[in-house]
Amino acid sequence: MAEKINTTTESIKVAAKHIFRGFVWDILYFPVWLVTSGGKRIVMNAKSWIQDYAHRFALSLLAKSLLKPMFGQRDWQGRIISFFVRLVHLIILSTGWLVWSSIVIAITGVILLFPVFALWAMLYQFGVISNAPFYWFL
Repeated sequence: MAEKINTTTESIKVAAKHIFRGFVWDILYFPVWLVTSGGKRIVMNAKSWIQDYAHRFALSLLAKSLLKPMFGQRDWQGRIISFFVRLVHLIILSTGWLVWSSIVIAITGVILLFPVFALWAMLYQFGVISNAPFYWFL
């Protein structure tokens, strides 16, 4: 019975050591990951989201077909109506794309700059630097 308790205790110690080591490694490796492959992955995902929005609403196809008449109406009235309908459609979708792109770029910037401001706040709290983070807002 005493040997079983010893084995269980050792198992708990080994598991705790591995969990603690993994936790500390993750915390120490995070800034390195964010600056290297993690930052690249975040930027590539943001680029993919922006491109997917443009592809989903076929903005390039809509821009290419701006001067083509809709429904095969080749008279001048049909061409004028088609042009303005597609122009309004293109403007609305492009505005949505610009808003979406701005949101994605802002969120990506916050994610990438957060560790810098966190480090700045820690250095300020330890008295290494004298300017508080976001001191221009205070």
